Amino acid sequence: MNAVAAEWIKLRTSRSRVLFAKASVLGGIAIAASLLIAIPGYLYGRTVASGFHPTPPPAGAWAVIGGGMPMIVMTTLLGPALGAILRNGVVAISVLVVLMVLVPFAGRMLPGGEVVNRILPGYPALQLIEQMPDIMPDAAAFAVLGAWAVVPLLIAVLADKRMS
Repeated sequence: MNAVAAEWIKLRTSRSRVLFAKASVLGGIAIAASLLIAIPGYLYGRTVASGFHPTPPPAGAWAVIGGGMPMIVMTTLLGPALGAILRNGVVAISVLVVLMVLVPFAGRMLPGGEVVNRILPGYPALQLIEQMPDIMPDAAAFAVLGAWAVVPLLIAVLADKRMS
């Protein structure tokens, strides 16, 4: 193997490492930010709703607070993965918006669209924060969100290796 080919392989490997490093840092920031926003926001909302007579949160409140976090983390990780796959930031953001907003909206209006919405990330996330009826066990909803976070990253790595 000549020096140019060795350098090319090293560059491709380093791109995958950079993508995973970005995903790790962004995922950690997303977890911290979602908890820093969700916990005080929930407690403040509960205080306002109770007429300024604060009561301790019910046991199910922490599940709702924690249930919103996977959606934020998944969306945060999906962005760089789409950027790495599509190699164009504008197109990646457009695909992300279409996937997160337009496809679920269109799915509600089309016959059989609810079936598609069940595997999109929005419905399982809304189920976890108790805004939609349960259509799957909570573990399955977490698995769907996890798959939406991890699978595009793996596709990006495989697509990058394929191009080399």
